[in-house]
Amino acid sequence: VGLGAYQVKELKEGSHVTLIKKQNHWTKGDTLLHNLAYPDKIVLKVISDKSAVKLALKSERIDVDNSMSAKTLRKIEKSDYFKKNYSTSFRNRYVYTYMGLNTKPDLSYQKPFFVDVRVRRAIAHLVPVDEIIEVLLKGDGGRQASSTSVFNYRYNDTLDLISLNINKAKELLTEAGWVDTDGDHVLDKEFNGKQIPFKFKVSYMSGGSSKDLVLMMSDEMKKVGIIVEPSPMDFAVFYKNASKHDFDAMIGAWISGSGYSDPGQLWGSENWANKGYNFCGFGDAESDSLISVANSTFDEEIHIKAYKAFQEKIYNEQPYVFLFSPMKGIAVHNKFKKIKTVLEKPG
Repeated sequence: VGLGAYQVKELKEGSHVTLIKKQNHWTKGDTLLHNLAYPDKIVLKVISDKSAVKLALKSERIDVDNSMSAKTLRKIEKSDYFKKNYSTSFRNRYVYTYMGLNTKPDLSYQKPFFVDVRVRRAIAHLVPVDEIIEVLLKGDGGRQASSTSVFNYRYNDTLDLISLNINKAKELLTEAGWVDTDGDHVLDKEFNGKQIPFKFKVSYMSGGSSKDLVLMMSDEMKKVGIIVEPSPMDFAVFYKNASKHDFDAMIGAWISGSGYSDPGQLWGSENWANKGYNFCGFGDAESDSLISVANSTFDEEIHIKAYKAFQEKIYNEQPYVFLFSPMKGIAVHNKFKKIKTVLEKPG
């Protein structure tokens, strides 16, 4: 029946799950916030169609919804029926979107676009993150400079957000040897006796706003002579290619939480070699050592120091361009009072 304060009474696949409160659970009478369980019954409804969610709200068939993006809920909350029956909350999330750069391409068939850290940093200076948040998320999103959420106390707040800076990008690209040698307005560089134009593909999952995001990046990169080629694909192909390191750049997202989790899964060098979640090839003996210390020490001061140093190494190596953390929209029926929403899922 599970360890929590509720147990499953009914489960209908694709429709709903009904939970009932246990009468003799060990938290009964407890005053600790995390152990409180108020409703006697909770029905979790499965509504896969977004338009059906709107209809369910209109007919007051659901009390709480946290499935919508902030952008979608902003539109719905303006309607008369919604204002009458529901209140809204917009919360940040432990989620971030990124553009991963292949730092260790297989040179037998891939181009070495991002093997030089100066090029990776130049790319970061060419991504209009603030404009992307304003246009695509309508301002309902935030930024972070490392792999850790700004809402986690382990976040390294000494790292500056990388700003859009075309002149700095040009400077770094020139230092790395990328110049327009033939006057076609596209940067190029010699590799193995051949001039290679700076034209790279960005892989992303079809649907959503990823295409618009890539097009916005493309517009900025054209200004310095870099051509971005959008490459949409379904999830299975996208994930397979990422695991095989068969990409130039990729748009992805990771969901974390308020607690600590082993960063080795995404950043350990062994998880590049074994085709794990380290898609981009980040890592060396130093970063692996910092992960090991952060994971194993019981001394909080040493743990924080190692983990912040690890974040700084990611920042300096730039395997990811950290994009945005989208906000979540939460709708709650007005029959509930004194509502408090939180960052941690389920919210």
